Amino acid sequence: KAGNTTEELKYKAFTSLLSDLHNADWSVNLTRKGFNLTAPNYSQIDNSKVKEEAKKGLQNNAKEALLSNDEHIQIINKLQNPPLGSRLKPVSLIIDDGLELKKELIKINKIKDPEEAKKKLTEVIKPEIYQCVGEETCPITNQRLIDIWRYFRFTWSMPYNPANTRRMPLLIRNGAKPNKPVIGITQFVQPFFNNTGRNEYLHWDNYFSVMKLIKNKILSPDEVVEAFKNILEDMLKEIRFDDLIDSKKEITNPDQKTIDKFKKLSLHFSEKEKTDKKRQLDLKNKNKQKQIKSKETSYLEKSETNKYRKKRSTHLSKILFAKKIFKEYGLYKNSKKGLSALFQMPDGQRAINIALFYLRIKIYSTQAVDLNVCGSIAPYNELLGGKLVTLLMGSKEVMENYDNYYKKYESIISSETAGKKIVKPSKILFVAVSSLYSIASSQYNRLKLNKKDNPKIKKDINWREAGATQGFGNYHISSSTTEYLNTLYKKVNKFETGDASGDGHSAKNRALMSSLRILMNNPETILLHSQKKRNYIFYNKKNIYKYLYGLKKVKDFNDFSSIKNITEAWIDRWLNNRIKRQETLTKLENLSSKTIYSQFNDFIDNDDLNLFTR
Repeated sequence: KAGNTTEELKYKAFTSLLSDLHNADWSVNLTRKGFNLTAPNYSQIDNSKVKEEAKKGLQNNAKEALLSNDEHIQIINKLQNPPLGSRLKPVSLIIDDGLELKKELIKINKIKDPEEAKKKLTEVIKPEIYQCVGEETCPITNQRLIDIWRYFRFTWSMPYNPANTRRMPLLIRNGAKPNKPVIGITQFVQPFFNNTGRNEYLHWDNYFSVMKLIKNKILSPDEVVEAFKNILEDMLKEIRFDDLIDSKKEITNPDQKTIDKFKKLSLHFSEKEKTDKKRQLDLKNKNKQKQIKSKETSYLEKSETNKYRKKRSTHLSKILFAKKIFKEYGLYKNSKKGLSALFQMPDGQRAINIALFYLRIKIYSTQAVDLNVCGSIAPYNELLGGKLVTLLMGSKEVMENYDNYYKKYESIISSETAGKKIVKPSKILFVAVSSLYSIASSQYNRLKLNKKDNPKIKKDINWREAGATQGFGNYHISSSTTEYLNTLYKKVNKFETGDASGDGHSAKNRALMSSLRILMNNPETILLHSQKKRNYIFYNKKNIYKYLYGLKKVKDFNDFSSIKNITEAWIDRWLNNRIKRQETLTKLENLSSKTIYSQFNDFIDNDDLNLFTR
């Protein structure tokens, strides 16, 4: 029914949500008290069933997200059916032919000398990595690299949602062939900050982990205290406070009165920020037909907005509390005695947790990355190309490319919080990824190359399992439900939810929680989907904790292996055996551009296509 009253929007949002939960295999029961919604208990379901059910739900949401986005449909159409007479050529030209690949591999299988066979395989697969930025194009198709990357990303079961964070999409192509067909894709993004399983694995989640590091003599009390002192001082340098203080003593020697002052300021500016948002929405509604140019503002001006005054006040209340407690417990005079006292007192535990929070922020913001998509494209998926793509993300070339790209990059949120330009270190300390489902990932699980078996690599390359996520998120909430909820929130609160720069990494979850709260008392239960995904992490440093705690810095990547040597090791470890399987060779002959095109049959008419496809 057409309508836009609050009750009508509630009805639309709730029924759409029920549909999403039903598709995700939730139990939905109507009782006298209302609807009883229960997430599936994946611990009691067979692993194959878990993957099947989760994949089905994801694919439904991915399909709906594509259908509702005209821009994405246009990209697919342009890649598959370039306009006649244009310079553009179809993406099929850079999708390898599985049948031809099979013929090459059969010839190699007949070679009796293992070293000769290996050499031939290195001539068949030579990965090259392309960063997809700006208007750079593919010389084979003349299509934009970022559009090619998106095209293949649309084939994933996880819906495509461009994040408002630092990100680097990468194409991995096979330089051994003239058209350089795509082997796979991946993307570096800023890691999810509150991944409790990973943070616990890295021993920087809470004070108890610090106790374990000291007990196991991994870090000394003096090192821990040095790390805490440095991080608090470093953070104060990145937060503008001149317009919020009466004297510098409030920062150098904070007392409880100062801390309470900043807490009140945070609440005050939070209310003013809400007023600003309502005013912005009113202005937007009044000027629907006009295009309003957003005024460029300096970092200093941005820091003076209510949004950033709130953010600065919140940070200061926390940092100054920790600074005050550390001083009261004599932490800097006697580290061992001070830490022992802090571990036992609630205020001390909280102060340590605050210091750890900022240590995580420092690394997560620019020196750690998540792979939010990582895998191979047909026909290379049949050759375990996903393992190759993952391993290459720890190569010397990739690490250096990321650093070169971001080393002069101005950190927007930090600069707006500081009121001045802030450029942060960009040498990656670790690469992380989470499995798509709650079961162990065949791509990442036990993914390891040993130097003793592969003398050409510099060190062991080991992707370690690092706990699991909480099973909290919004992957099972469709784009249409999200849109209904956002419209409802705007109607009720007179301002918009969103994930603008500066709102934080979990802005979408917070926005959904705020919207769901209009419909129910316990909105967090909807986002607790119980799919606890496995975390995996790669790092190259022997004692990573000294780097995590800021006691050591990454200087270069000379101890990282090259793309060439990693590829040769992957060939030895996996590809050699894989190509001898008849099942693999049989599957290869049916994989081609048509395999990928068929995934878009619901969106694109391919009847007139096939000049370039096999």
